Amino acid sequence: MNAPLVATALAPAKLNTTLRVLGRRADGFHELDTSMVCIGPCDVVEARLRPAPPRPAHDLVVRLALEGSAATDDVRAAPQNLAERAARAYVEALERRTGLCVDFALELDLVKNVPSRAGLGGASSDAAAALLVVRDLVLVHSGQVLAWADCLDELAELGSDTVFFAAARFTGRGRATGRGERVEVLSRTGVERERGRFALVVPDVGCSTPSVYAAFALGSGPAAVGALAASSFANDLVDAARAVEPVLDEWFEALGPRFDLSGSGSALFARATDADDAAELVDQARRAAERLGRTPRWCGVTTECGHGVRLVRAPRRSSGGRP
Repeated sequence: MNAPLVATALAPAKLNTTLRVLGRRADGFHELDTSMVCIGPCDVVEARLRPAPPRPAHDLVVRLALEGSAATDDVRAAPQNLAERAARAYVEALERRTGLCVDFALELDLVKNVPSRAGLGGASSDAAAALLVVRDLVLVHSGQVLAWADCLDELAELGSDTVFFAAARFTGRGRATGRGERVEVLSRTGVERERGRFALVVPDVGCSTPSVYAAFALGSGPAAVGALAASSFANDLVDAARAVEPVLDEWFEALGPRFDLSGSGSALFARATDADDAAELVDQARRAAERLGRTPRWCGVTTECGHGVRLVRAPRRSSGGRP
């Protein structure tokens, strides 16, 4: 049997530097206006394509292996990982459009470094990275490929943030509207000579995105929305996240006014003015954790990585591969 084709991509985390919730839509989602930047840490997605007897795309064999410091129980317990769903969605879409012969199986190795349930977009980034590597592997194997715009449509069906990580793959910046699936790709301006630097703290609790939005909806009348938009936070979900995980109140009080929430939480971050400021903010966060008697899942300085999902090893034949 031929050696498998192998490709690898990076899947960065993200921060919502602003997040405004403009109201609830008829489909149950919320209308958003959010600015995002990609940051480290990054997950790593390696995919292998092995020849296999032909079968319909819906019967595609995808084997998933998880490892890494953030491969926690909640990630492992998910009935189907979003990266696996993205791989399947791509192959099924390509079969529908081109009649692709699915004479292969896929293996995905996912190294999780981005904490889950933190508002950092780890699962969405993994999905975009998985689609990127599978797209390239199938192209080399079969000569067939799905147009990039169609890839973004497939990602939009999987989740809101997935489109951002793929659309902003060359800049790592964007503004998302709708439920998050409409992305305007942004670049650094001429006056921004350095990439943004942040202090990032991921508390020892996680936030369920559906629960946070449900909590927001309970108080989402026009007056409440206006009050949140006028608050000192750039994220309208702060109060809802605090309601879902009250321990965030302690973190906000201990960290001080420069820290804000990313996404639906629980990650907290502060933009630093320079390297010294970033180091002081992280020291401040570590002292706060000690006072609270808590151990954050992640605490350190991070910077914009300047890219969304990125191919770091193009498809090639593996010399060995896993048995």
